[in-house]
Amino acid sequence: MNDISLTGKGLTAIFKSKYSPIHNWMTYSAWYSMWKNLPDAEVIIMCERGIYSKQLMSWTQRIPVKFFSYCKDQDPVQIAKNNELILPNNHVMVFDEPCVVATDTFKDAKVVESKSDETGTFVSYRNGCGKFVVSRWIDKLETPFGGASTKLITPAITVNEMRVLKLWDKMSLVFDNVCV
Repeated sequence: MNDISLTGKGLTAIFKSKYSPIHNWMTYSAWYSMWKNLPDAEVIIMCERGIYSKQLMSWTQRIPVKFFSYCKDQDPVQIAKNNELILPNNHVMVFDEPCVVATDTFKDAKVVESKSDETGTFVSYRNGCGKFVVSRWIDKLETPFGGASTKLITPAITVNEMRVLKLWDKMSLVFDNVCV
């Protein structure tokens, strides 16, 4: 992965998502983190088609991101390749869930847990982040953004957790404006 610059040039990140309220904001969070910390990376969002009573993923039409939906029986990575979305010679990272954010410039392709003291470019909050627990947010239409670093902080918070929460604080206003 030596060909990837600090700003992500040479990297294609594919985030697989589902058509659900929680994946709507989690995918936005993943995109925003890449846009802020790895602005030269190619980001592709592949969303598994689904039915929901509210319009979701509409923010992808208002920002610079490649977005495709696919059926459950299709391979999203193959769709990206068939549509020539992956730049030649780019390193490809596939994130099976959108609960991973880039919290720093590119150092390596390792994904570390938010509750870990291990540092890395990519942090997963799949197993929680501060007081945030994924399973408690599954069907909520609201997001944990806006004041996240205050309302979700714990006394024994790790650096990774704090980075995720601060990122969520920063993205709050933008999310509210692009997801109307």
